[in-house]
Order: sequence, then C-alpha cells, then structure tokens
Amino acid sequence: MGFNYDADFWKDYLPVAHLNAIPAISAPFAHRGLVDTRDFISTRDYERFDIYNLFFRQRDELNSSMGLWVYRDGEDVAMLTVDIPRRYSEQDRVKLEQSLRVIYPHLKSAFALMMDLELKRDRPETSVFWLETIPTAAYLVNRNSEVLEMNEAGTRLAGSNDCSLAIGRNGLVRCGTTAVTEAIEARVRRVALSLVPEGPFAIPDGDRPRLSGYCIPVGTGSQRDSVLRHFRDRNREVLLVVTDADEVLANPPEIIETALGLTPAEARIVAALSDGGGLREAADAAGIGYNTARSQVASASAKLGVGRQTELVARAVRAVGAVYPARHFTRK
Repeated sequence: MGFNYDADFWKDYLPVAHLNAIPAISAPFAHRGLVDTRDFISTRDYERFDIYNLFFRQRDELNSSMGLWVYRDGEDVAMLTVDIPRRYSEQDRVKLEQSLRVIYPHLKSAFALMMDLELKRDRPETSVFWLETIPTAAYLVNRNSEVLEMNEAGTRLAGSNDCSLAIGRNGLVRCGTTAVTEAIEARVRRVALSLVPEGPFAIPDGDRPRLSGYCIPVGTGSQRDSVLRHFRDRNREVLLVVTDADEVLANPPEIIETALGLTPAEARIVAALSDGGGLREAADAAGIGYNTARSQVASASAKLGVGRQTELVARAVRAVGAVYPARHFTRK
C-alpha cells in the first residue's frame, strides 16, 4: 500500500533500497504488531535520510511510515509497510491506524495460511507411499527434528528395545545421549537451511557403529511466490534416513530389489549369490530349482546390462553399500 507507486516504483527503489535504514531501526518494536516510525524517529530526522532525498521526496514527500509485522522467524520478518505523505493530517493518520488494526489479524492469518499451503505444495501428495518405497528407516522431519511422517521401517526401528533411536513424546527424534541427539538436530537444521544433503554419518549406538544416517532436503522444486520464498525455504522438510546394520545384513534382498529395480524373486537369488558360492548353492538357499535360478539371474543381468555373474554380484554389493556405508558392511 502506498502513494504514487507507479510502474517505475520498484525499478527506482531497488537500486537505493540498501539506504533505507527504517526497517532495521523499527525491528526492536516488531512485538507491537503495528509500528509507527514517529514513535522512534521524527519526520524531520526521517527527511535527513539519503533514501528520502533520493526516492521518497519525489513521491509525494513520504516522510513517515506505519508497518504491520505479520510474520517473524528469528531475525527475518515479513511486513506490510504504508508510507505516509507529509500532507496527511493527524485525523488522516488516526483513520489509517484504525484501518490497519482492523486488517492486522486477518493479514497475519492469511500469511500463515499461504506459508502452510506453500509447504504442503512442496510435500509430495503420496508422502506415505514414497516413504514406504525406502527400504530402511525413513523420517520426514521439519528443521526442529519433529517427525511429520515415517515409514514402517522407521516405526519398527524407533520402537525397538535394543536401539537407542526413539521418537519422544513431543514428536522429536531422540538418539542415545544428548550430544548425539543435538548432533543430529544440527545436521537437520543445516540441511533445511542450505538445501545441501549430508551423509553418510555415523550415529553412535552403544559400543558399535550400528546406525548411520543421511539428511536430504525435500521439496526443492520451482518457487511460485517470491514473497514467501525466504520464509518457506527456512521451513524446508528434511528426509532423515537411518540405516540399521543388523537389519541390512540380515535382509538385503529388499535393498537390492529397491536399489536395482529387480523383482522380489530376482533380488532374492542375487542376494543369495552375494553371500558367496555358486548358482546351485544360491538356488538351494533361495529354495528354488537350478533352472529357475538361472532364468532369474539372466533376467536380472539383462535389466542391469551386465554380462557376467560376478558383475551382477558386484552391483548388488554396491547397492547395499550405498544404503549402509561400505566400511561398516561385512558380508555373512
């Protein structure tokens, strides 16, 4: 809202916007909701700012402002500013303030709703489904490490009595000691703000390197509303993937199936081959006939474009190693 805001407003304002000290000066008063610059700077002093002489003077001598602080996230604030011309009387200012106070709660609610819609728009509609396609424990969390969604493997791991990872009553991820939990929270915050994945990283669990994790930003698609971008990006959701060595080593076919795009039957025979031995031994371990095993190996090899059984096994080992770091992987 403003006066004499023609088509050239932003073209003229942006080159000198850095000279406008009013937002910084008014920030300490944001808790009031509605801020009048005359509460902390006179109109005469306002007119001494470079921004006034370079920009506001030729636009109806705008020498004071009222602002509505509608959203705050740390040091970052979204606000509606009304720049007021010198010719405004006190009666005009009173009417303007009354109008702003009327719209203030509605403006706050509207902005909060827009933020919520932006965040939901970025989250895949089939969130539960795509989480379930991840074969290890996966948690969709906000930047405060509050769990929004989890897959079945995540529920199972968090509920295990012999694992330090858990979901607290407040919905936050907890793992072992306070130091370990804080380290995970710090990673989640960094990824939410930087949009850069982190991992793999070890998650101490007693006296052995049983757990490892990855943090991946979610919803980095195109931005629809530039006004909301800064605040929405600060509230990015993060995919926290936690792999349990015990589960991976005990049941690798699901990892191989998902990672390599094989059928369950193909993944089982490839996993059996990965344990060592020849095709006949693998067929016996998988509980199928030799000819069936040979057919499934041929089908899996064709899908992956490999010509030798050793290459197929190597691909399977790399697939499991990508889910759980290779330095912690020991074949049975």
